Amino acid sequence: MKVYFDQNFWGNKRVEELEPDQAECGEEHRLEKSFWYGGYEWKIPSIYQFRQGFVLDFCRRIPSDTLSAFMEKWQDYEENEEQLTDCQRRQIELENPMNFDVRFEVEADGYPAHMSGGCGTGYDPKKQKREKKENQDQAFLVLSEGLSEESMEIEDELLQAYDLNPEDGWWFERCSFFWPEGREGEGFSQLQLTITASRVQLPCDAIVSAEVNCREFSVPFEHPETHEKHQIRILECRDHREELSRQFSEQEEGENRPKIRFLQEYRFPEHLCILSYQVEPPLPEGEVLILQDCLSSDSPVRIAKDNSGKKGACAICMIGGSDGPTAIFFAGKVKGKEDRQKGENETPEREAPVQMAYSALHFQPVSRAEWQVSVQKAPHPAASFLIAP
Repeated sequence: MKVYFDQNFWGNKRVEELEPDQAECGEEHRLEKSFWYGGYEWKIPSIYQFRQGFVLDFCRRIPSDTLSAFMEKWQDYEENEEQLTDCQRRQIELENPMNFDVRFEVEADGYPAHMSGGCGTGYDPKKQKREKKENQDQAFLVLSEGLSEESMEIEDELLQAYDLNPEDGWWFERCSFFWPEGREGEGFSQLQLTITASRVQLPCDAIVSAEVNCREFSVPFEHPETHEKHQIRILECRDHREELSRQFSEQEEGENRPKIRFLQEYRFPEHLCILSYQVEPPLPEGEVLILQDCLSSDSPVRIAKDNSGKKGACAICMIGGSDGPTAIFFAGKVKGKEDRQKGENETPEREAPVQMAYSALHFQPVSRAEWQVSVQKAPHPAASFLIAP
């Protein structure tokens, strides 16, 4: 199998498109290393060495019964996605065995080898099944779930090259690493891998609904894993305007001239509401409460006209609201409204820290918002493994 530095799994299919310094094929050395992390078996079959660095393929085995159990649990929604709630969508993403984000860090003889880039692809034995149907004396290849023929070829090549069981599912991740600074071309005697699982959000069966200028109130919720009872004490909900368009118009162009001029062609949503709250009792150490707006932000509107005199289509989306975590935290004394807005840093030991959540951005003033409650945590502690020799 041909492997190229800083290229994805499909790089060897498009060698003619690569620059001369990118078209160098790596020299393979078998490692045959296996380890367990996060409840899964991992394999690193080979290392591919190049002038500028090396490439590792990380292969995570997903037992066939694990995949089957996941599919059976959610199969009723496969053709009726519109029936899924936001909470169910997050739960599916959390339970999907193909979704297990981690960070790889490698040291060569004690020196850090910085990652240049990486890519991933998954193999599901059931999705690889092919059916041939005859239509007007011509054979058509039907690929389940829209898998491309090229993708299946790559997955088959990986299974064969590394002698992996095709009855199981597999997640492949290819990462390119530079040689440690000052040690280019010297090789290595030892390689140590540290793998760290990304933090995940565990949905809670609770919604925080608050109106601007509302009185203090509490919302109970249960920890999704420990089932401990907690409450969110709402201290304040206030409206706010973030004048993004004016900020862009007043910003000096400098080196960002093309970017700033582009942003100045749009009118951005600027209205949101800010929620101040406390969690009682506090969550376990290392865990964070996330309040995520149930609505998405409004899309920016282009105000500049093109040569035809018509308004152009918008190619920007706002990040926030239901698109990702929107909680920002600060420590502060719980006093009056003015003190909470200042975000003071001193917090009495007996008081829970004050936290803030921001709603999605809208063009019109926001008088009410709803937030989905979830707990963010690291699912597994980091672990280190000697992978060479």
